[in-house]
Amino acid sequence: MAGASNRPISPHLQIWKWGPAMLVSILHRISGDGLSVVGMAVLLWWLGALAGGDASYLTFTRHMGEWYGQIVLIGLTWAFFNHTASGIRHLVLDIGAGFELKSNALWSVLTPLIALALTKESLTIFSILGIIMLVGLVGGLMPAALFVAFNVLHEAGSAAAPFRVLLYG
Repeated sequence: MAGASNRPISPHLQIWKWGPAMLVSILHRISGDGLSVVGMAVLLWWLGALAGGDASYLTFTRHMGEWYGQIVLIGLTWAFFNHTASGIRHLVLDIGAGFELKSNALWSVLTPLIALALTKESLTIFSILGIIMLVGLVGGLMPAALFVAFNVLHEAGSAAAPFRVLLYG
């Protein structure tokens, strides 16, 4: 190609000066991906454990109660709050506000700090309630919700009897 060496080079990572807005943007993408991949894996494991019976549910709660399970749950909690706070920041930017340099830098720094504060608060609340109790409560409500859904979709009566026996023994 004639003259290809004279063409301007597009700016790349070495050219840009890193700022808080770039970090928040990258964290927003990472937290969204983490929520969708890791969060879905934990959700599917939890649903499978609910459907699998007492032994599989006990295995799930045992793993989530260990240090590595707690790291996963805390990471998912932070990812949720970070993605939410960053999404609200992006929403404000989309309506045309917050583009001033000081305002943008301030909210770029505050976004992950807000996520950390909300994660800490939620962990305090969950430690009071107990994460295992919370999961058990939701797990206890799931069969009842399935039973109600079955009765709504099908006529109440004899058709619900096998489903009731399946859920409650």
